[in-house]
Amino acid sequence: MNFLQMPTWPINSIVSGYAIGMKHHKRNPQQYFELIDDLLSKEDSDVSLLTLQAPLMKAIVASGAYGMKMYYKMFPDELTKADKLAIEEEAEQLKTRRGPTRPSFSFMAKKRRRNCV
Repeated sequence: MNFLQMPTWPINSIVSGYAIGMKHHKRNPQQYFELIDDLLSKEDSDVSLLTLQAPLMKAIVASGAYGMKMYYKMFPDELTKADKLAIEEEAEQLKTRRGPTRPSFSFMAKKRRRNCV
């Protein structure tokens, strides 16, 4: 299921995303469900499912799971000339490759190495 194309995610997916992404807080999914339920039930709250899923979407794209092109659409300030060439090369490889395609995660490793220097 491609969550980035869904206007609103199912609540269990949002709860799971927070439980996984915020694992260091040592809360279980039930605790996140209760927190989210509390936020959504307040009448004066501006919180919606969309506002809760936005950080999760950004984290998934930032992980590189959707490839370079999607990453740089969300983080355009990080695009360099070398990155642009790599995106073009990846697109060219996808055109010539047969069978199902998977996103390239190697660009994230290169980006991490470049940022550490």
